[in-house]
Amino acid sequence: MRLGLTVVLLGSLVLRWLTVGQAQVAERERFTLIAILVCAAMALSAIGLNRRVDVHRVAWLQLAMDCAAITAVTLLTKGASSVFGGLYVLSVVGSAYLVDGRGSLLVAAVYATILGLMGVWQGWEYVNLGAPERLPGLISDVSLRVMGFFLAALLAGKLTERLRAAEEQLERQASRTYALEQDLSQVVGALRSGIVLINADGRLRSANPMALDLFPALAHHPAAEVISGWEDQPEGAWETVQRGEDDRARHLLLSRSPMEDGGAVLTIEDVSRLRRMEQEVRQQERLSAVGRFAASIAHEVRNPLTALSGAVQMMEVAPEDQPLREIVLDEVARIERLITDLLESARPQAPQLQPTDLGAIITAVVTAMGADPRIAGRVSLETQLKAAPTLLADPDQLRQVIWNLLSNAAQSMTEGGVVQVRLGAEGDGVTVMVRDEGVGIAEADLARIFDPFFTKRTGGTGLGLAVVDRIVRAHGGQIRVRSRLQQGTTFAIWLPLHPHNPTAPTEDQDAPR
Repeated sequence: MRLGLTVVLLGSLVLRWLTVGQAQVAERERFTLIAILVCAAMALSAIGLNRRVDVHRVAWLQLAMDCAAITAVTLLTKGASSVFGGLYVLSVVGSAYLVDGRGSLLVAAVYATILGLMGVWQGWEYVNLGAPERLPGLISDVSLRVMGFFLAALLAGKLTERLRAAEEQLERQASRTYALEQDLSQVVGALRSGIVLINADGRLRSANPMALDLFPALAHHPAAEVISGWEDQPEGAWETVQRGEDDRARHLLLSRSPMEDGGAVLTIEDVSRLRRMEQEVRQQERLSAVGRFAASIAHEVRNPLTALSGAVQMMEVAPEDQPLREIVLDEVARIERLITDLLESARPQAPQLQPTDLGAIITAVVTAMGADPRIAGRVSLETQLKAAPTLLADPDQLRQVIWNLLSNAAQSMTEGGVVQVRLGAEGDGVTVMVRDEGVGIAEADLARIFDPFFTKRTGGTGLGLAVVDRIVRAHGGQIRVRSRLQQGTTFAIWLPLHPHNPTAPTEDQDAPR
């Protein structure tokens, strides 16, 4: 509206300026001043767009300048009968939006007064010029225009009220929509499941924080490259195992739902902890069975074995038979160790807690193992023991844990290598890390390494790690394992400083590994 009124005013002024004779310099100057006034009104309109100024005052000043410009043009072009008097209507309509409906009626009244005064003045001139017959036409024009002013004010006021009501309703609706979007965003962001929206072409549309935490590469790569196999899966749920950026295997439960535009919604849930718990329950069931079996035969086997060992040691044999005698004694000792491991695995004792310096235990075990001729010269034991707080633990059981881990690490390196042992504080506990350069563990076997009797090493009993698992869980700790074939294995054990209700694990006890 403002731009249209300005264009009409400036256009009429330019046209009038061109039609005025060269000799009428004064009239040209008046038109130039009016043009400047119109441009100033346009500048005020631009200033009114700045929300930091008093828009109400600027609107009234702008209407006053409009009134002055239109009145000047009307007076210079036939007065009340000028065709440019119709521009008052545009200003009245604009005032309804600039101020309000009552303001537009006030503007219409002002314009009607001005036009009426111009009509009186022009009618007086008709009488003086002896042309009273032109008065009826003048009165008719002025009356119609005045009626048009008020009619335009009423209609524009009503339309403006409806427009403002609609704008307010849209603003309220937009505010409610924004609030709902924020609530939905917070709810989706707080979910422990990942939500991924994918376009029909496989590109990511959006993802909640949990999904980006599970798959950080989603922010920069197509979903098909990050979440393998989702395009080939039908609607419904499926489970997959993928490795995260920390190289740990994760069990993910995914479900796919189609969207109307050809895209899809993927729901992702990390069920790794649930699968570990299920595995631990199965392991406890197996350990319980092993315990019952071991308890029933251990003593029956150990008694005759002790007698056999004593008899062989007392036998006098020829020198050429001495190697056979040593073989028998070695095998008897191996069976004795197997029975000991069986009893420890089947009937673990509750930890006898006392202040324990884990660093001192590691140092003692490393020193003793380094003196073993089967290890010395073939395996190098390196320690990096940072200052760690004293913890409440059973020192004998922790010594067994460290010994078993170092023994496994040394035996896995058939061609020798380095075993690294690290100790440090972590949270409200301590962490022991044992890393070797051995043959590694296949991914398919990682889930079974803590099962009793599971071993891939010739001569192994398969009970060493089962004992480690029992002791660590009895102390309220956790075990993390990372391994790659031909690249070595890392065992990380975390133990709390103050275990809560430490007990020997049973088939009903469940603790994180």
